[in-house]
Amino acid sequence: MLDTLAVRASTINSYLRWINVSRGVEVVQGTVEKICYFQADATYTTVVTAHSQELIRTSLRELRDELDPSMFWQIHRAALVNVNAIASVAKDMRGQVTLKLKQRNEILAVSQPYAHLFRQM
Repeated sequence: MLDTLAVRASTINSYLRWINVSRGVEVVQGTVEKICYFQADATYTTVVTAHSQELIRTSLRELRDELDPSMFWQIHRAALVNVNAIASVAKDMRGQVTLKLKQRNEILAVSQPYAHLFRQM
């Protein structure tokens, strides 16, 4: 788990391009293009990339407002996914939509209010 956590925005076209995650005295910077998805949990948000998971103290709502909506889609009240990280979309017999990611083993569930985003895929 990380010590002091922070997110700072560097913008082009007013969208977030970089995420800075503080680990004690070290700050790790990465581009949002490398992020597979964000998962909210209580007071933290997990930033998930192909090879790591980091915690930040920024709400999903703040991130959603700062990220490019053509790149990051909300799929659940507690999750935003990078559409470029999606390998496939599946729908079960009950109509539940799930996403398989290109570089992660997780399968993400899409809640009903956001399922319409995947009808054209």
